[in-house]
Amino acid sequence: MTSSFEPSVPPARLSDAERDKTLEVLREGAAQGKLSHETFLLRMERALAARDAHELAVLTADLRTEGRWSRAVFD
Repeated sequence: MTSSFEPSVPPARLSDAERDKTLEVLREGAAQGKLSHETFLLRMERALAARDAHELAVLTADLRTEGRWSRAVFD
């Protein structure tokens, strides 16, 4: 529970670089056949309308393949 003395800090605005990174992950997912064209377009629209980093993360959560195992194998 927050006290009335703690200031409420709104989430930081997204940068163009953050959006661009998300759009690139979506493009790559579509190119690899992981997303249908319709799903790609829907997620792209949502990425452009997103207000915080969590909204972007949700859009690419199922496309991220670089987990600890791939880093261990390819590094």
